[in-house]
Amino acid sequence: MSLDIGETWEKLSRGNSYDGILKLISDIAFKYNVVTIGKKANSGFYISIIDFSGILKRECQISDYEIYTPGSQIRNQCFLGRRGYTLSLKPSSVCMSSKDNLPNLYYHACVCEQEDFRW
Repeated sequence: MSLDIGETWEKLSRGNSYDGILKLISDIAFKYNVVTIGKKANSGFYISIIDFSGILKRECQISDYEIYTPGSQIRNQCFLGRRGYTLSLKPSSVCMSSKDNLPNLYYHACVCEQEDFRW
């Protein structure tokens, strides 16, 4: 598992033998829980809930986020005619995030490019 968007990893032991996770459900609405649906070796399916609330010691502040434009990592800062329209938790911030505490973001229009259109 990683708490810093993959910069560092720690092994998370889940106990018995498993064939693998079939579905991983994670959302801010689950309040720091991750739900997995998987298949156990030779004995059917399982559901497990991993609660990370004991690891996260503080609530995120606005300074823990950065304005992010999807797609900007592969080209310029304009994506689908918008610039800077979502918040992304900084990799170095290990905190409890809540949609309720985040400000509304207003995006800035920018010039569309050929890559903005799906041909």
